Amino acid sequence: MSRKAQVWTADFIIALALFLIVAITSISLIINANPSDKYDELYKDTVHLSGQLMSQGHPHEWDEDSVVIPGLLENKTRLSTTKLEEYNKLNYNNTKNLLQTRHDYFFYFNDGRETLNITQCNYGYEIETDAECNPALESLNYDNLVRIERILIHDSKLVKMVIYSWN
Repeated sequence: MSRKAQVWTADFIIALALFLIVAITSISLIINANPSDKYDELYKDTVHLSGQLMSQGHPHEWDEDSVVIPGLLENKTRLSTTKLEEYNKLNYNNTKNLLQTRHDYFFYFNDGRETLNITQCNYGYEIETDAECNPALESLNYDNLVRIERILIHDSKLVKMVIYSWN
């Protein structure tokens, strides 16, 4: 048996081991970089939820007793404080059913500088807030969290409706 063959075999085994380590690491990074199915479902659910809230609701002049879909807008772009007050009267679990979501959620309004206290600091899931109405996100227990911002008009000013949903 010659010495050249023994060296070649050791080099081959080391190179193969390094190749396998790099390949396995690369594949695991690619798999972990893609969002999970649960995150995708949560994201789609949150987009649907924001669409429902950014509608006029059904019927258009809904109240606590007649609501089918609790949309918060009037004239397709303006926040209705009347509808927001009616929304406040609804039970949280009932709103989840009406908005067709299985995930917990809350939303608030922000003018770009601060959180607005229109009728209260936030809506939906009851979350702690500080003195400036900012939600304490660290108090939530979640695996996945989605944040979506939508622009609307309130009192002739542009404001953001910030929606959080989690599972």
